[in-house]
Formats: sequence, C-alpha cells, structure tokens
Amino acid sequence: MSDDAAKGKTLVEVFAAEAKKEAEAEPEQEPRRQVQTVAVKLVEQRGKSVVVQYVRLGKTVRAMIPADILADRMPKDVMDAAVPMSVPWAELVVPSVTGEQLETALRNHGVWTKTDYRTKQREVMSAIQIVVSDVLTQLREAMEAYGGE
Repeated sequence: MSDDAAKGKTLVEVFAAEAKKEAEAEPEQEPRRQVQTVAVKLVEQRGKSVVVQYVRLGKTVRAMIPADILADRMPKDVMDAAVPMSVPWAELVVPSVTGEQLETALRNHGVWTKTDYRTKQREVMSAIQIVVSDVLTQLREAMEAYGGE
C-alpha cells in the first residue's frame, strides 16, 4: 500500500499530486506564437525568384520572393519584407481635375444644359478626354520619375 493510500487520499488526489510534481519538475515552456499567414498566388517565375500576388490590408499587391520558399500560404512577416513589384500609384503626386476645368471643356464643346448632356454624348466624351489627357500626361511623368519597374 502506498504512503498516500495509507493516509486516506483518493486516487484522484494521488494522480493530481503526481501531475503537480511533474509540472513543477519540468521547466516552463514559452507559449508558441501563432504564425500569421497569407494566401499567395504565383504570377511569374524570374530565375531563382518568383512574383506572387496576395491581399494586404484589403489591397491586392505583388511582391518578389525567393522561389525556393514559395508555398500556397506564406508567413505574413516574410511577405511584409518581400520586394514590392508595382508602382505605388497612390503615392504619385497627380493633380486632380477641377470642376472649373470640366466646366470649361464642356462649354467649349457646346454642352450647357442637362438636355445637351443627354443628347450630345460624343461632345461630352470629347470634353472629358481633353481634361483627362492632361492628368494622364502628368501621371506618366510622375511614373517615369519614380523609376523602378
């Protein structure tokens, strides 16, 4: 008969005491950190690297990573450190179209009223094209100044 049984302890108490002793004898392990992953899609192979596409903060982005680590799901911290593979369009300084520019273009094309707008679609499109062409030129210049690929 064991000493614990002789002292009137139940089997549950004996097992609980033994489990406690084992837990105290083992060094505490740090809790494992949950690795966050993101789904990636292969876009293109470039030698020993690949271009992948994934969603970061609700936006679709592309980045380059080493081909030998590619998986369907990649650790978020790896993707945060990956080489971006796109022009940062939102960061390029491109002036917007003002209401005055649009008004001038529409009037120069004979669009003065709601009826004109509804019936002169060709003129409306032509006016908008003129206004937007300035923005496209400035966007192209900003993109070229950015460099990169």
